[in-house]
Amino acid sequence: MSGISFFSAGLVYILTMSLGFALFGAGSKSFLLNNLAAVDPLALVARLCFGASVLASYPLIFLAMRNWFVTVASQHAPSLASIWKVTLLLLTLICTLATKFTDIGVVGSLAGGIFGTSMMFIFPPIMYISALHMKAKDEKATPNKGVILMNAILMVFGTVLGVFGTSNTILSILKK
Repeated sequence: MSGISFFSAGLVYILTMSLGFALFGAGSKSFLLNNLAAVDPLALVARLCFGASVLASYPLIFLAMRNWFVTVASQHAPSLASIWKVTLLLLTLICTLATKFTDIGVVGSLAGGIFGTSMMFIFPPIMYISALHMKAKDEKATPNKGVILMNAILMVFGTVLGVFGTSNTILSILKK
C-alpha cells in the first residue's frame, strides 16, 4: 500500500510540474502564483486560498516547533527554557529571515532539501530498523541484516540527496 501511495504521489507531482512547465515555460517564477496576472480574478482567489492555508497552518507548526525547543532547552540550557523566551527568540529569528528571503522558492528548496529528504529517506528507515531490533529482541532472534543494510543504504542516499539539494540552494543564494 505504501509503494502504491508513493508511486501515485510521485505521478501527481510529475504531472503537476510538467503542466506548470508547459504552461509557463522555462522562465517561470519559483512561486507559481507569481506567474499569474495580477488582475486575474482566479489568481486572486488562488492567492487568498494560499494565504489562508499558511495562516491556518503556521500556528500549528510554530507551536510544535516551540514546544520542542522548550523541551530541548530545559535539558541543555535551563535559563532559556521559558515558553516566553523561546517564543520571542523564534519569532525574532523567523521575522528576520522573512525580511531577508523574498523568494519563496528559496525557502521551499531549503525546506525540501533538509526536511523533505529527512522525512522520506532518513526517518522512516531509522524507525523501521528500530522496530526490527525491538521485534528481534522480543522474539530473541536476530534482525534481518539484508533489510537493515537496504535501509542503511536508503539513509545514505537520502543524506546525499539532502546535502546536494541544500548546498545547491545555498550556492544559488550566495551567487545573487
